[in-house]
Order: sequence, then structure tokens, then C-alpha cells
Amino acid sequence: MSSIVVMLMTSICGVVLSDYVWVHLCCGGLMGFIWIQSDWLGHDSGHYQIMSSCGYNRFAQVLTGISIAWWKWNHNAHQIACNGLEFDLDLQHMPFFAMSSSLFSSLRSYFYERKMNFDAVTRFLVSYQHWTFYPVMCLARRGGTRKKLTRVIARGKI
Repeated sequence: MSSIVVMLMTSICGVVLSDYVWVHLCCGGLMGFIWIQSDWLGHDSGHYQIMSSCGYNRFAQVLTGISIAWWKWNHNAHQIACNGLEFDLDLQHMPFFAMSSSLFSSLRSYFYERKMNFDAVTRFLVSYQHWTFYPVMCLARRGGTRKKLTRVIARGKI
């Protein structure tokens, strides 16, 4: 966790204390690493393995923005059907990405309870996924936050 704090302070100081564009760009890249590290820290705190008590693990979840209800819902679904195209939500990123050519046959997602259609729009987006991956990932954090809030508000069975 100390490495995340050091990266955050470095990034903030770089933006505040420098007028150079390249320093700001490097600090933006560093913020990307911070988000990645905080996600892994949040993931591990969901296992209640990184701190000495449940309370400290929950504090880590709050700091990293991890909703434990959302985490259990997603993580358990992934672990139950790991790498099953029709069941594993970590492989179901249509229309933006196809993790397997088997998805071209419009499989059904049992997790999202809908058909993953491989239509013309999906065909276009998937054919350029090697170019669109990073821009989509820049927006994915926002979508993840929305999903976490929706899961917390819904209070459904986990």
C-alpha cells in the first residue's frame, strides 16, 4: 500500500509543481498504474488476506473503491465457471472485445441472462479491438463504478 501512496504523491507533486506537458503526461500514466494497483489491492482485500483483521480489510476496500457485494457477485461467478464462454463474465465483453472466435456464433450469457449477438456493429468493433482496447479501458473504470453502485443499491442476493 505504501507504493500506491508514493506513486500518488509523486503524481500530485508532478502536476502541481511542474508546468511541463511531458511531466503532466507522465503523471497521468503514473495515475493509471495507481488505479491498477488499487484494483489489485481491493481484489486481495475481498479475499480478506492482506490485513490482520476484517476491519482493516474493509478499510482497504473503502480506500480502493471496492464494493464487497459487487466483488463477491462478480468474483464468485468467475470462479464457479472460470473460462466458460457462456458463464464467465470476465470473458463477456461484446460488442467491444471477443476473447474467442466461438463468440462469433452469438452465444448466450447465462450470467447476464441475454444473448451476446455478433451483429454488424460488433463485427466492426471486434475487428479493431487491437486499436480500441486502451481507449475502452480508459472508460471501463467509470462503468465499473456504475456497476458497483447499482449492485449496492439493488441489495440483491449475492
